[in-house]
Amino acid sequence: MRGAGHWAAAVALAAAAAAPCGDAQFTKSVGGLNYDGTLAHCNFAGTIRIKGASSMEPEDTYFITAHQTRAAAELYISKLNKLACGVKVGGQNFTLELTSIEDESSKDNVAAIAQSLVDDVTADFLVGPYSSKLNDVYASVINDTSPKVAVLAGASSTSVYAGRPHIFGTLPASRQFFRYAIPALIDMNATRFGYIEEVGAPMCSGVEAALAEVGASSVASVTVSSGPSEEELLNGIDELKQNGTDIILTCIYNAACPVFVKGLRQRKYTPKALVMSLCAGTSAFLEEVGRDAEHIMGVTAWDKSLFASDPLINMTAYEFFYEIRNRIGADAVYHTAASAGAISALVQAIQRADSIDPAAVAAELKLGGFQTVFGEVNFDNNNQFRDPYLLVQYDKSGNTPVIWPKNGLEMVYPMPTWQSQDCRASENCSDIGECQSDGSCLCPGDYEPSGYKCIIIPNEDHQQSPQVKAV
Repeated sequence: MRGAGHWAAAVALAAAAAAPCGDAQFTKSVGGLNYDGTLAHCNFAGTIRIKGASSMEPEDTYFITAHQTRAAAELYISKLNKLACGVKVGGQNFTLELTSIEDESSKDNVAAIAQSLVDDVTADFLVGPYSSKLNDVYASVINDTSPKVAVLAGASSTSVYAGRPHIFGTLPASRQFFRYAIPALIDMNATRFGYIEEVGAPMCSGVEAALAEVGASSVASVTVSSGPSEEELLNGIDELKQNGTDIILTCIYNAACPVFVKGLRQRKYTPKALVMSLCAGTSAFLEEVGRDAEHIMGVTAWDKSLFASDPLINMTAYEFFYEIRNRIGADAVYHTAASAGAISALVQAIQRADSIDPAAVAAELKLGGFQTVFGEVNFDNNNQFRDPYLLVQYDKSGNTPVIWPKNGLEMVYPMPTWQSQDCRASENCSDIGECQSDGSCLCPGDYEPSGYKCIIIPNEDHQQSPQVKAV
């Protein structure tokens, strides 16, 4: 146990209580209400408190993602309190307050926190930690001992929600990770699918079922240990290659992703498609692999290019992305947006119910239809986010636009070989030829290939050491 970092140490966000609406010096229409230039008329009647477990110390296993999701919730609450005068219940305004409690990424701590929050009469609603395994423990304690509503943004395993009527989640089910990716690739005549997964990672749990739905099956499946070494990943790459895998689906965590991509290049192995389940869209991944990210695909529940906006804080997905970047110095990814979506859905359900009664709020959450920066939030029969993961693909600028469901952007398939990509990134055959799969140039007319260039060699010099003129 760490002394000051022990789970009992709470960090609270009560921005609006300390600095109410008067900080906003502009006029804006939010949620159908008109405000004057100072918004000083909020007249808060009280506070609605949300509490939850979170990994808050840098040494915690899930610190990075937990920090990002917590920042998103804090950003949303700050905006809501300042711009919309908080939450509307019974014709009155209430500030929204978030208290995060250190969990050290520990199941035992999460269980203890959950029980303390069940017993805490000041905790009106609950949010959860990051990871399915922690949330399963957390949700079990809450469901078994309390009617309190919890809205979680860090669990994709359906077992967290099934049979727990007051537990809701804004991440799609792990079995949905490749529900769009596989049909999209089948549409491009892809056939030889294989996947690599870390022990305990749930992302590939639905791969075989999704393949079976389109009459396909995997030609290779590789399991590596949690937090695999470079050697283990290289061995996995060799196995996928030996089995003739054209389409690689990865179910590995962020630390392993760049190592895996570099391993593919090291082994001179370019699949026709590489689909990452977690890493695509993160700034850390792009920094690690650089231009090798181009053409890599990823599955994600959210992208800043989505036409999504939140009416309560009048913010679009694109604006949210840059607000988060300015706030924490890292790009918003789908976990981040799912956290803001969870808080927004909860607030909208409270306002629809016009009550903080758990049963009334849960009933409204089940109805769904909440417009958020995460997109429209609807829940399935297990109270889990209903829609599958989107398919995105890196472009040459490092952006990850959505390519499936189809929206007018074309998938680049097959993925150009590493040698061809090197050619394009270098001289690109002097911009008049075409880079081939082996990295050589196919040059037009009288031009001849020379490295990554197309050149003209004067006829009279062909029999001597040529004076080469590059174009």
